[in-house]
Amino acid sequence: MDRSQIEKVFDILSQNYPLFSEHDNEWMSDGVNSTPFKNSVSVTLSTMTHTKRVIRAAVELFSEVSTPHELEQLTDEHLREIFKPVAHYSRKKITLKEMCRQQIEKQGGKVPQFRE
Repeated sequence: MDRSQIEKVFDILSQNYPLFSEHDNEWMSDGVNSTPFKNSVSVTLSTMTHTKRVIRAAVELFSEVSTPHELEQLTDEHLREIFKPVAHYSRKKITLKEMCRQQIEKQGGKVPQFRE
């Protein structure tokens, strides 16, 4: 193939398949990764779970909490109900509560911005 043929193929593909940044990306549009805290929680929930289920649970959770302190204050029963759409929700509830406890104790409630 010469350059003009490659460009023609690219033009045709570009018309039929928009770039990733041009679509409505649920992960971005629903704000489940808009802060380091929300991103770390969403990533934890995403293990072994479809993205749509993670987004549903994360949006519900983030309507109530925005910090590790707030998440840690929720009852286990309430978190279990919020996390039900995701796989292994009981284990993830325990993991997230522990993650929040460590962030509060070791980082003053802030999510680290770097790897140590």
